[in-house]
Order: sequence, then structure tokens, then C-alpha cells
Amino acid sequence: MSRTLKSMYVEKRRVLIEQKVREGRSQLLRENIAANLIIEAMDEKDLDQASQIIDKLRSMKGKGLDALDRGIEQAESELNKYTAGGPISKAWSKMKGKMGIDNPLVKVMTMANALEQGFKQLPMILKNVVGSQEDLYKNSGKSIAELVPDETKQKIILKNIMKALSPSGVFGAFKKIPYVDMSALAPALLAVEIGDLAPLIKTITSGPSTQRIADDIKDTATAGGEAETKNTSQSEPAHGSSGTEGTSPTKDTTKTTGSVKAGEAPGRPTPKETLSDEQVLKIARAINVSNDEDIVAALKLLNDKGHLKM
Repeated sequence: MSRTLKSMYVEKRRVLIEQKVREGRSQLLRENIAANLIIEAMDEKDLDQASQIIDKLRSMKGKGLDALDRGIEQAESELNKYTAGGPISKAWSKMKGKMGIDNPLVKVMTMANALEQGFKQLPMILKNVVGSQEDLYKNSGKSIAELVPDETKQKIILKNIMKALSPSGVFGAFKKIPYVDMSALAPALLAVEIGDLAPLIKTITSGPSTQRIADDIKDTATAGGEAETKNTSQSEPAHGSSGTEGTSPTKDTTKTTGSVKAGEAPGRPTPKETLSDEQVLKIARAINVSNDEDIVAALKLLNDKGHLKM
């Protein structure tokens, strides 16, 4: 029986919906593994930098960017549920229990990273349309919209700003930026006076940054992978020249690295054992993944074999 146009349309819609569901699950998986890696790797130094970054965000309020003000206030409100106005380091043990992208500190740092990326590129974006930075700052009492009245050029500026306001590095796994509505912030940047905009650029792009935290997390993850690889090689039997010596593990197998017990291969579950979050993180570090697609592929394989709780 030939298929009707209606049945073909229904089938096409079904395929598209299934594809979107798969893409959505993959994206959620990417975000959760990245968030958990950030949470796991944050140390005292990173928490101190995070506190200073939050202070920088607070100082950016009241400059005529309502979308930014609302976003920062929402972030403050959520953080205060855990810190009660105190230091993050003291509330971290409690906050750390909130896993994935729901973790408020991960959300704030992702927002800050997107702002850092966007504001850092803003002078170059404007320079390509307005001219030199000197000419730009000579008109500190005017807005970008007043300096560039041409609507076509304004659309180009908006498009480039929206593209720039995107997180990068380990934070690049998050496609939706928490707290701040970037589609409202971008046009607001064109309307605010350049005299108010310049200090914001200087504030967000100087001092402690989320990039430093991202670098620390990358170093921690890499170091963890190297340590576990080293421990694995130590656990291998040493072979003597006679062919019979060294057939049993040597004394080196009693050594431990990190939390790995003596004689155990790190991150290697026994058959049919479900992996814990800690084991998944160790494997992700050990294979030194270069991008989030690799993480998804690795975790998909583990899940297919029944080694991962979804």
C-alpha cells in the first residue's frame, strides 16, 4: 500500500522529534559531566578566585544595563541561600552537594565566563565599525547606537556581540547562559553611554577570571590522569631474564596514588559493575578528553554496556 502524504508527514515529524530528544539528552549529558568536573576540581584557590569574580560582578550593577543587573541579583539571591552572605569557602561543602548545572557556583562562573568573553571582544567589534578606540572614547557621552545610526551596521554589531557572549573552555559545554538574558543585554550595550561601558569592560576583563579557574581545573584533571596512568604502569608485573622471575606483582604494587587502593587499577570497574560518578570522572581525566563530544561518546559507550547510571 502506498504511503499517503499525511503518513509521510507524521513519520517525518516523528523522526525529527526523536532526533531533537537525542540531541537534548546529549547536550544535557555534556553539561552535567562538565559541571561535575568543575565541582570536583574546585579547590581553595579556585573558591577564592570565584569570590573575587562575584565581587567584580556586583560592582558592575547600576551602570544602565538592566538585564545585567537582574542577572547578577538573581545569582546573588541563589548563592545567599547557601552562604547567607558569608564566604563561599565555608558554604562549599553544602553547595557541593548540588550536582550538575544546578550547582549555583557553576552557574555563576558560567555567566561570568560568558561576560568575560563578550566584553573582552567588544572593543574590537566596535573598532571594526566605529574606527579607532581613541575615536570611540572621545565620544564617551554618546551611545554606540548614536555613533552608528545605520541599522544594517547595528545588526552586524548585535550579531557579533551575541556570538561573543558565549562561554569557552570547560564552560563552553553550557549552551544556555544562566541568569542573564543575553538577547536583552546585547541591544542594551548599544544603548548605554560609552562612558559607562568603558569601566565595565575594564572591570570584567581585569583581575581574577574564570579562565584562570578553567586552567586550574584542566591542570587538576590532567594531573589526575597522569597520576593514575603512572600507578597503572607500576602495577604491571616485572619480568626477569629467566622467564620465571617476576611472574608475580613486585613490591611496587603496594604503592597507592591518590585514593586508589593497593594493587587496584584506577577507574577500572569489575565486569557488570555500575560506575560511580567518581570513577567516571577519573576515566574522563585519564583519557584527557579534548572536547565535549569525546566525553559524550565515552559515556554513551559506558551507558550502553550498563556501566553508567543515567
